[in-house]
Amino acid sequence: MIALALALFVGLTSFSITNRSSSPGAAYALGLPSAAAAGTNVAAASFARRQSENPKVRPNRTERRLALRAFQVEPLYPVALSLLIAAQPETEGRRRQALLDLASKLSRRNSYVSIEQLKSAALSDDNPGFFLWLSRLVLTDNDLRPTYIRAMADGTARPGAAKALAPVLGPKPAWAEDYWEAVVQRRSSLVNATELRITLANAPWNQTKVTPTDRTLSVGLATIGEFETARRLSAELTGRSRAAKNGNLVQNSDFSRTPLLPPFDWQLATTGSLGGSIDPGAKILSVSAIGGARGSAARQLVRLLPGSYRLDWSLVSDMPLPAGALSARIECAEVGVKSIPIEAIPMVAGKQTRTVEIPDGACSWYWLSLFVTLADDAQGIDAYFRSVSLAPAKGGGDIVEDARTPS
Repeated sequence: MIALALALFVGLTSFSITNRSSSPGAAYALGLPSAAAAGTNVAAASFARRQSENPKVRPNRTERRLALRAFQVEPLYPVALSLLIAAQPETEGRRRQALLDLASKLSRRNSYVSIEQLKSAALSDDNPGFFLWLSRLVLTDNDLRPTYIRAMADGTARPGAAKALAPVLGPKPAWAEDYWEAVVQRRSSLVNATELRITLANAPWNQTKVTPTDRTLSVGLATIGEFETARRLSAELTGRSRAAKNGNLVQNSDFSRTPLLPPFDWQLATTGSLGGSIDPGAKILSVSAIGGARGSAARQLVRLLPGSYRLDWSLVSDMPLPAGALSARIECAEVGVKSIPIEAIPMVAGKQTRTVEIPDGACSWYWLSLFVTLADDAQGIDAYFRSVSLAPAKGGGDIVEDARTPS
């Protein structure tokens, strides 16, 4: 009989502990000592409902009483402590922060404590703390994970964000890819995201593999005119010098690999009427277009000083190319910078060399584009480049070095 009663008590107590979160009302109704924590969960649910209607509301007398009872019975139960913290007036700043720090040591999964710590870090401009608590919320609240990741991506624009985020993203948490996909879509965060990415590429993290989001980040930087920042990212992740021994300023000029990090490598068109693709095995850049196509099949960002340059290419096609169907265009990439237009260079089949003059002016960054122009009634074209290079002519423009950024 005693054994049966003990077993019943243990069973009821286990039910109370197990269901204090999933069914707090039922667990609390049992009235056992362990139900005090369940009572706190009842109070927490009540407080959460009222707070959703009025964020400034505080726990009422009943909720505080239930929390205090649970704290007396089970002082290490974080939900009880979080309610007691919520009841603290804002004027009790130091005491409230001390309680938050204590609750944080008890549990990393209490959303209320984490959110309050996040707010505290934001108010005190504590960037490491801000991103640390955001990362904990990402891990502990699946329902709101996308919201917290978006907040982290927005917060990347904050001064000092790169330094604060490095230890958070360095270990490659499970949600890291979601973060990068979010941050590369935020114009205001791109520069700091680049600083973070460069930091992670170095020791102790050594995340050097180029990813799809790295490519999006690089193109995004060029779109907003952050050419030097994009160049640093490219130099860091690809580990290549921008100037070859022969002075060639074009990356992957022999098409021996797929593009690594456009626009400091080939940025290929993929539209319905025009496309460019690289076959590394054959070392060929294929350009295909239908009648009426107009635009860049492939382009690359280069930094040029005024002077004479030599443009070399090797080109074959299935059929004779219509006059003016393919041309090389060198155009200033810097928005709002006045520059003298450079005449397009018609590209014909065979191994060819042309000289191009880069005029004096304020522009430093240029798009080198392999441009297609076809009349609406023209036949389509299929052309194949074996090489494209651009280098200072003898006695012409200076070589612009873009060496790998020192670690």
